[in-house]
Amino acid sequence: MIKLIASDMDGTFLNPQGSYDKRRFQDLLRQLTERNILFVVASGNRMERLRQIFAEVSDNIDYVAENGALVIDKGNLLARQTMPNHLVDAVVVFFADKLRSYRVILSGVEASYVLQGTSFEFGTAAVSQDELRQFFSNLVYLEDLTKRPKDPIVKITMMVDSDDVDEVTQQFNQEFHGDLRAVLSGYGAVDIIQSSVHKAWGLQVLMAKYKIKPEEVAAFGDSGNDKELLNLAKYSFAMANATQDIKNVACYQIASNAEDAVLTTIEKILSGEIK
Repeated sequence: MIKLIASDMDGTFLNPQGSYDKRRFQDLLRQLTERNILFVVASGNRMERLRQIFAEVSDNIDYVAENGALVIDKGNLLARQTMPNHLVDAVVVFFADKLRSYRVILSGVEASYVLQGTSFEFGTAAVSQDELRQFFSNLVYLEDLTKRPKDPIVKITMMVDSDDVDEVTQQFNQEFHGDLRAVLSGYGAVDIIQSSVHKAWGLQVLMAKYKIKPEEVAAFGDSGNDKELLNLAKYSFAMANATQDIKNVACYQIASNAEDAVLTTIEKILSGEIK
């Protein structure tokens, strides 16, 4: 029996316009709640954006945000992991001559920090200005990222031109020495996270609280930062629009996010078609 459903957002739960069928989801959430099945938002996004997306039902769902670094249970903070300052500074040094062109963003608890002169006028990058404002609603421009406010950093994101995403990710993972790794996050974004802190880590915090086993978990994803999440869940679903490595990891492949495939699959779980 499935007792927990966890879903990535961009490229998975959300359609290509960044929205979803609210009436349909709210009806499904009501049914899930009646059956004591948890719905967990598992996303690389900050909580500000996630609360906007689920404004009507935010306190009735759980969140594994910031790629697992933040865990929220019905509005209550369960766990938060932050990056050691020396590792953050090491990333800033590693990309010293690319901080502007790669649009490096340090995502803190209170705000997000970028280097002065960074332009978010994209050429081939797969994110719009409106989407950027949703991702990072509180950007602060600094003259020196190593002299940032004393705000713990939970994640580092780069808004890279889509043609360079794979190369930048591979270069960092091959050449950076430290407990961090780069993962694809969709919309031309590359997230740098702690190797031991990911969506599966955050989900396990919730699973421990509710005594839920991996064989009672269903999970949905489409990109590199979903890999551990899908490996954890017995019922793992890759979107039709997912990267090939995610399709290789998942037990099942479903239709694309443009077809509301996550909602359709949840309906099948509730009807007993998937069990």
